[in-house]
Amino acid sequence: MKTYFIHSCKNNEKFEVYEYLNGQLLDTSEIDSDQLLQAIEPNSIVNYLLPSDRCIVLNGKKNESETEEVFKARFLMEHEHELIDDVSNNSFAYSDEMELVALAATDVIGPINDLLNQFASDARIIPEHFLLHSIADNACIEHREHFVLSFSDGSGFCTNEANLESYLTVLNRKHPDYKPHLLSKNKTLQNAFSDSVVDNASLLDLHGHLMSESQPVFPNFFRGYFSIKSIYRKLDLTRNQVGLSIILLALLIALPITNVSLMDSYERQYRQKINQTFLSINPNFRRVINPRAQMDELVRNQPSLQRGRIDLNAFAYLRALDLENITRTSIDFEKAIMLLELNDLPQIKYALIERLIEESEMMIISDELVRTDSSVSGVIQLRYSFE
Repeated sequence: MKTYFIHSCKNNEKFEVYEYLNGQLLDTSEIDSDQLLQAIEPNSIVNYLLPSDRCIVLNGKKNESETEEVFKARFLMEHEHELIDDVSNNSFAYSDEMELVALAATDVIGPINDLLNQFASDARIIPEHFLLHSIADNACIEHREHFVLSFSDGSGFCTNEANLESYLTVLNRKHPDYKPHLLSKNKTLQNAFSDSVVDNASLLDLHGHLMSESQPVFPNFFRGYFSIKSIYRKLDLTRNQVGLSIILLALLIALPITNVSLMDSYERQYRQKINQTFLSINPNFRRVINPRAQMDELVRNQPSLQRGRIDLNAFAYLRALDLENITRTSIDFEKAIMLLELNDLPQIKYALIERLIEESEMMIISDELVRTDSSVSGVIQLRYSFE
């Protein structure tokens, strides 16, 4: 995993970027904000060092019973006299371990925070002077005519070479006992702090100290939020993978909608069928509210069909005759039709059948019999009546 340190250049229009891999410096570059997004690899650690003259650091301790919002409100109210801008115009960062609060103008932190959110990385926005705390609480470093000072109370400041002497005059008046570790060979600094310890540590050494800490405890202004661009960079997808992901996402969205539409269509068809069924039973029907209850009501109100009973007592005589010459019989109960197929039935027995037909009030509807002097053969169809 790569680690980046981003410093603002003295003109505040460009950034000085240090790129490390496993603690080894790979590259340094001076680029603008448009190039910065391409220079930072996703899923890296990004440390943005906020110039210390753009923020103030104050001591503060959150009570155990306080929420972060309650503590923030109390702290801002207690230190309102130390703030130049309105309290609502300040971004708030707190370190519980160091018991320090850092405040910076929202219009300064906002654009930086938005930029870092696009990197899809583990980002931090920390005051620049905190780099010096790995050397000493009171320390001073020079880098490219940029001077950064840290103090034992956690505060810090930075200035350029043109304003250095005037700042040192004010500093000496306010803190006459201030004796920082000097990480600089600047004559002005050495004259101002002649009794101070001169240290040969460089800016790269300070980067190294910060990288050795798994989780820095400094106040951090960065606030992450969800964005499509950051997710895209974090996943580091190819164009084909992006296209496939879009298709899958579209399907995930479309399938539930399609399913709901199909269910609505099935429901409409079901209701239409129900309405047709009710109308077929009762043409005066207008509206279905409770299909089951309404169907039961319609069925109860339908006149019952009285089916007649068939008197087949006369047919019992046919069995009693043991008529072997009757080769086939069938009855269609729906049409009330009986069929008899005869084969060489003696005339005397056929005469008995004719008598039974008359007594049973049956009607011959089809006579396909062939009669001889001694027998009868063929098919006869009879219609019987209901009681």
